[in-house]
Amino acid sequence: MTISEAYKILEISENSSEEEIKLAYKKLAKKYHPDFYQNNPLADLAEEKLKEVNEAYDVLTKNKASKRQADKKEYKYEDSNTKVQKVVLYWQGYSWELKNGIIEYNIFRKEIESMMATNLIMYESRYKVYNSFDEFISRDKRLFMGDIERIFSTLVDTCIKNDYDMFSAKILTKNYFNRVAEDYLYYYNECLEFINAIDTNRRNEKEWKKTKDYYRGKTSLFDKAVRGVSNMYDEMGDNQKKEEMYSNPETLRLFKEAYKNAMLECMNVILELLKINYRPNEVMSDSILENINRYSKEKRTEKLLQALTCNPYDCRVYSEMLSNFGDIDNELSKIAVYFGQNIEILKKDKIDDYIKEFNNLKGKDIYLAVKKFKEKMYLLGKNAESYINLQEEIKKAKDQKMNAYIAEFREAVLRDENLAINTLKEKAKELELDLERYINLRDVINFEKIKKLENM
Repeated sequence: MTISEAYKILEISENSSEEEIKLAYKKLAKKYHPDFYQNNPLADLAEEKLKEVNEAYDVLTKNKASKRQADKKEYKYEDSNTKVQKVVLYWQGYSWELKNGIIEYNIFRKEIESMMATNLIMYESRYKVYNSFDEFISRDKRLFMGDIERIFSTLVDTCIKNDYDMFSAKILTKNYFNRVAEDYLYYYNECLEFINAIDTNRRNEKEWKKTKDYYRGKTSLFDKAVRGVSNMYDEMGDNQKKEEMYSNPETLRLFKEAYKNAMLECMNVILELLKINYRPNEVMSDSILENINRYSKEKRTEKLLQALTCNPYDCRVYSEMLSNFGDIDNELSKIAVYFGQNIEILKKDKIDDYIKEFNNLKGKDIYLAVKKFKEKMYLLGKNAESYINLQEEIKKAKDQKMNAYIAEFREAVLRDENLAINTLKEKAKELELDLERYINLRDVINFEKIKKLENM
């Protein structure tokens, strides 16, 4: 499948961002999901379409990843004594030479990072197509175990490609499933207990009603029918409780978080078996980020680099670096790519914020708004004109001010004609506008005089 064909299958343009590709895939994966075509003559066609969608998404994500790989600049050399490849990364005049532990760790972490977004989208789509909470509980644990085996399989492939020996994915899943799925199983069992409690209470309530009616002598067909209707209403209420739990966004968030933790734990299992001891220092990185505003501007460079070296997989570190120093030379982007982080999403969020700031300020001072927007976009290594037509915005702002000045002129012209004309001309000159393009002074003056006479 060519890249152009993949874009057509996902029904998006060829300049779509990675986020737009993910959204398109999510939409189509849900549309052609097998659960929507049970006992449907179009089931085979839907299955073929879903295969095409999956293949197209795979082609485009690999294409984007290869482009990032081509764009990145890594500084590598070999130590003449050990013959071990070294990597040196640069930022704000500092250099960071990576040790072997983090280089080995990064091989597997990047693989997990590349799978993370896709797998979480697929999991969310799967969660949302279950018909009920009962169906989710009955089916998802088995499917989740299959996901874990596939994750292990990908990591085993990574081991083999990098000359590491490793157990098979089936053996890893059999021996480590309970460990990697600890969070998932906790939430799953909580939900199972919730459902069992509802079902048990319903059964007990049915038996209690039946026994109570028996002792009251209400055993006729009519009495049984009344009891059946009552049980039906109780069951509807119980199903509503399940639906509320299932549709609660917090439930899905917890399961997605558990899924993410399971993927990372699969990686940790592999690293332990390979005796790769490096782990990110999340505590130190978090501490630096919490205190970052207490440091001087000069000190922040050093502290943010320290936070990055402690945990180069925390998007908050990259966000702080962008906010404080930008990315004019794309040095930060190259570091992010090396560690499998998508810094372009962070840049997009900041650009959205800068556009909002520009729109809020342009009414007060268009030139200040343009100046600030250009400065911030420059720091991100972006062209401001690619996001806002600044000349057009300046023209609109001038037009709005000129129209306001003309309205003031109409009110003042009959009080002091010469002063009103001179004032309007001065303001047009300040705005560097041709007054005659906006107003015929003599016509407006005559109109206002006639209007005043008519109202007398």
